[in-house]
Amino acid sequence: SFWNLDAKLYLSNIHGKVFDWKAGIRYDYDSIAEMMMKDGLPPVVDMDDMRESAAALFMEGSAYTMDNKAFPTYGLDMNLGYRWAFAGGEKYFPGRFHVFNFNVRKAFGISPRFALVLSFDTRFLFNDNEISSSFDCNYVGGEMRGRYFEQQVPFVGFIYPDALKDMMGALQLEPRVRLFKKCFIS
Repeated sequence: SFWNLDAKLYLSNIHGKVFDWKAGIRYDYDSIAEMMMKDGLPPVVDMDDMRESAAALFMEGSAYTMDNKAFPTYGLDMNLGYRWAFAGGEKYFPGRFHVFNFNVRKAFGISPRFALVLSFDTRFLFNDNEISSSFDCNYVGGEMRGRYFEQQVPFVGFIYPDALKDMMGALQLEPRVRLFKKCFIS
């Protein structure tokens, strides 16, 4: 089982027509009893240490101009984030760390039935420890950003999330063909 509980207190929340900016304080508690990963847990992970709690300051910004979420033919979806974890539970705090993430999706409509969607994701983790926490390390896999973990980056070909190093980036080009009004393949 996997538990991810978080609470956010927004100190600012600015909305515009195509952009949002948020900043505040957050508290995360994570606990894992077992995980479905390609090769199991990373070799440095002990199941007794699969709990974490951390308080952090955060900032998130996003811009969205795509014409359709399911089948975009033009537009941009961009997200930028920063988090600084500064405190946590006595036993379960992995140490201070900084997380910077940036992702962008751009849709290019070639015709009414065909579009190319270019995606770029990057995430950097800077910490005082030699080994990243299992919860805050970068994960890649699946087709949905943040499905199992907030820090999960989509990467077609990896069915389950797979742990990566502290700095990572992924580039994806997805051709989409509309078959019917609300049916497409990619």
